[in-house]
Amino acid sequence: MNLPSLIFIDGGDPTETQKADELLKAHGFAGVQGQTTNPTLVAKNPDVQKYIAAGKKLTQAEALSQYKKIVTSISAVTSGPISIQVIGDQSTSKDDMLAQARVYKDWIPNGVVKFPCTTNGLAAAEIFCQEFPVNITLNFSQAQAAAVYQVTKLTKHRVFISPFVGRLDDLGENGMDVVKNILQMYHNAPVPPLNLRGGQGELSKNDTVIISAKIESELAGLSDEEQKEYLKSLGLEKSGLERLIQKAYQKLNLISFLTGGKLEARAWTIEKGTKAPQAAGVIHTDFEKGFIKAEVIS
Repeated sequence: MNLPSLIFIDGGDPTETQKADELLKAHGFAGVQGQTTNPTLVAKNPDVQKYIAAGKKLTQAEALSQYKKIVTSISAVTSGPISIQVIGDQSTSKDDMLAQARVYKDWIPNGVVKFPCTTNGLAAAEIFCQEFPVNITLNFSQAQAAAVYQVTKLTKHRVFISPFVGRLDDLGENGMDVVKNILQMYHNAPVPPLNLRGGQGELSKNDTVIISAKIESELAGLSDEEQKEYLKSLGLEKSGLERLIQKAYQKLNLISFLTGGKLEARAWTIEKGTKAPQAAGVIHTDFEKGFIKAEVIS
């Protein structure tokens, strides 16, 4: 199923990426099409947690080695962009961030280096985006989004922007307005620069489906009844995959119809508004050619 948006996940465990990819493909999607990582998520990686639980402390070299191992494993699952984040805070210098970035860019063929939307982070990104694809994270305002555009607008490489939509909403701002404005700023860019793209170039808040790979993975191992109970305990009516499929059908203007016989019942996908003879042709072309009538039960 081809969507107008790409499906990226956020995480630091290659096993979760693999499970998410399998779940998406099992439901007709293209799989995981990209991933973002950061040091906090990597610290939660099961292998890293075992190391820490044993009373050991990672040196900087060991931490980088683990980070490289993790993103390399993720790269084996998806050929889409994988963001590798520079480590630092407000006091980290531009030169320090650039030094990290130039190490990361050789780790995997589909890497993207992620910089924070800080003064030094933007200064480093302005230089590095001329060398390699970048992702700018920690975008909390329209002003920051405009600053990102100013420092990256001349690059020939891909630029990803990670606006924190939920936190913007918490602050009383419309997070999806920020996304819309970012899209408008980059409208004439030579390559699609964002990992948030919607139908007709715009997204509304209702077009966003948030999925927890961990929850979906746990649901996959439960019976139908157990799944209902588990979702109820989380305050959810439907799984993330169910919501994603429904949203995909809505955005792509699709519906399903069912056929039943002695041996099986099947669902067939058609565009909304398709007439009965053409719908029959989806099952077999001969059914459309020799169509007489359809008995419909709704």
